[in-house]
Amino acid sequence: MANAPYDTLQDVLNTSRVRLNDAIESLGGDILTDDAVFTLTFVNAAWRRLQQVMAYCGVSILKREFMWFSVPAATQTDYGTQVWFNWDTFFDGTNFQPAPILPSDLIFPLDMWERVHGSTGTYYPMDQPENGFPTVALEALNRRWEWRDNKVYMPGTTGLTDLRIRYMGLLADFLDNTEQSFDTQFVPVVNILSPFAWFVCSEVAKSRGDLDAGQFDTLAQQETRYLFDRDAQQGKSIYKRSEYGKMVDFDTPLQGPAGPRGLKGN
Repeated sequence: MANAPYDTLQDVLNTSRVRLNDAIESLGGDILTDDAVFTLTFVNAAWRRLQQVMAYCGVSILKREFMWFSVPAATQTDYGTQVWFNWDTFFDGTNFQPAPILPSDLIFPLDMWERVHGSTGTYYPMDQPENGFPTVALEALNRRWEWRDNKVYMPGTTGLTDLRIRYMGLLADFLDNTEQSFDTQFVPVVNILSPFAWFVCSEVAKSRGDLDAGQFDTLAQQETRYLFDRDAQQGKSIYKRSEYGKMVDFDTPLQGPAGPRGLKGN
């Protein structure tokens, strides 16, 4: 971590103090000091808000993957059956099971894949319908999933399956200065100092009822969105990712102006 181009938490706090005019006597601050009982609360509240904006901007550093094996089959054969899981339990249609459960750092899921358990082959992508599941008989695969009520819902399957999920995940909170010095705790996102400091300023200003708290919020969110603009792994296209994976034919043309035989060219 020491060789990575990361700022320390102390760098973030020093910047926050300067912006809050709390560094007149000392860069260590007069109110927002390292030893103040409320400093870590402000820091971690700001850190969580920063990550929430990063997650919705699609910043790749928050993307994680996880896999579950031997996911239980549904115990109901009714066409309206739905199974679900959250951070605590898996509901198989009748009973609550200890697994699978969501990763503890998950903010929200992005994509899911599945295969029949016992296979070592391909994981098939699952659809995420916008208007609920069709009422059809259970199959060997779920084929679709939905995120609602802080749960992953699926139709359920006739046998064991393996699941793979890609999701946005939280980075760890920072420790108290008595546990580990702010000088030695690194912020594991490159060039995040300024928006992080603005979020800290916002938390402090809101606690005091300052009129400029809203401006701090605006600056924090604007600068966080710059991460999205520079993120090399974040797509910029208006087209869905699924469109890029389809075979080109008369029904699924390439993007761009019309070409020979009615197909579209690049």
